Amino acid sequence: MTFNVSLIQVNGSPKTVREAVISMLSNEWPLSAKQIISKGKKEFGFSVSNQAVYKAIKQLENEKIIKNEAKGYLLNPEWIEKTKEFSTELHRLYSSNGFEKHSGNSFTCSTLYESDLFLMNLALQNAPSEKNDSDPLILHWSHYWVPLLLSMEDYRKIKDALLKFRVYGLVKGNTVVDRWCHDFWVKQGFNTKQGIDVASTADLVVYRDMVVQIFYPPEIKKALDDFYSTPKQIQDLDIHYLFENIFQKKTSIQIITTQNAGLAKQLTQETMKFFEGETQ
Repeated sequence: MTFNVSLIQVNGSPKTVREAVISMLSNEWPLSAKQIISKGKKEFGFSVSNQAVYKAIKQLENEKIIKNEAKGYLLNPEWIEKTKEFSTELHRLYSSNGFEKHSGNSFTCSTLYESDLFLMNLALQNAPSEKNDSDPLILHWSHYWVPLLLSMEDYRKIKDALLKFRVYGLVKGNTVVDRWCHDFWVKQGFNTKQGIDVASTADLVVYRDMVVQIFYPPEIKKALDDFYSTPKQIQDLDIHYLFENIFQKKTSIQIITTQNAGLAKQLTQETMKFFEGETQ
């Protein structure tokens, strides 16, 4: 399982060959590999070998950040669109407070299952030593699904990792399945509300000054929506189908993490309003 950094600093000098290649192709395209090497030496003082530059170009191409056409390399329009969606959402959320540059990373997972493992590792790395004294963990989710997959060890680990936090979750789904998962988490001590208009663009995790957005491709979102809306009762679920055909389906899921205390505080405050007078 690999996670690929695919965003660069918005401003400032590139710190790696990968960032420099993206920076060059943001200002001029298409460029051949030889032109990238030449410009890199002139503009960024490349001190690495040509082979290292070729390797960085190939990695970016494999990750679908850039593409190679007849006249040379250019940024992949699909990657640009995903980056634009994220930037637009950030601007909407805190434009009233002005815009500041913050560090950020983007990771690509090839299945929904891998994205869950990534988030589990993130939770374990940031888990508080004392739950009652911890900052709230904010979740905006399209559907809860961890309770459906507890027959698998990894999802039991995810459940245990989440229980280390004071969780305040908003979930968009309001089907029979969503309500069953909601009730499960309430019994585990979660503060959660369902049928809330969130996660239209991406699922969201906020903890302290960290904001994480998970962008699922349209076909994965549709498959999940169809799966959740079909059963009339929880006993009708085909969990094997869910995991094998949706969670293991090869795709491209973008996860973007941002360290931004102001944005995290705003999202936390907006979420906590749903729980005024009834939080645990």
